[in-house]
Amino acid sequence: MFWEGCVITWPLRPKTNMSAKERRSMESTGLIVMVAMLLLAPLAVYVAMTMTSGDQPGIRDESPVLPTSLEQPAPRARVVTNTDLDREERLKNRKQVSQPAMPAPTPPVKRQRKVFPTPEAIPVGTRKSQLIATFGRPSMITTAVDEGRATETFVYLQRDVEMGTVVHLRSGVVVGAGSTAY
Repeated sequence: MFWEGCVITWPLRPKTNMSAKERRSMESTGLIVMVAMLLLAPLAVYVAMTMTSGDQPGIRDESPVLPTSLEQPAPRARVVTNTDLDREERLKNRKQVSQPAMPAPTPPVKRQRKVFPTPEAIPVGTRKSQLIATFGRPSMITTAVDEGRATETFVYLQRDVEMGTVVHLRSGVVVGAGSTAY
């Protein structure tokens, strides 16, 4: 083929007296330029289309445009007569009579404050449900499996005196309790 030994350079004249290194360099440069043009051509077409249509990419005007024939005419002024006033007053009176009286608001129910658990108040063998019913939910619960049985640690914190009670449970039953300062 004619182009086999020739490399096209910018003035578009084939150069036949190039070294192999120069030829490879020119061929790779030409290949890179061709690939870049092929990849950028769709982008150029997209930009050209958006520029001609007047839209900007990513920006849309979503406001509806109503034709002028669908616009509502301005409301006419209403003339009020004595009979209209009498009718409106009768309606007001009827509404006042028919509305039921609102019941008085009930005062909020005060919850009984749970007693802070001390180690002496928690006997060994107490069930988890009894513990929560008596002293409420603990501040912190940890759960683990030890020797195939579920073990839990309940920590009750008394913030005002900075005391805490730690209760150890195995399979849902208290096995020990202690107190600590924090």
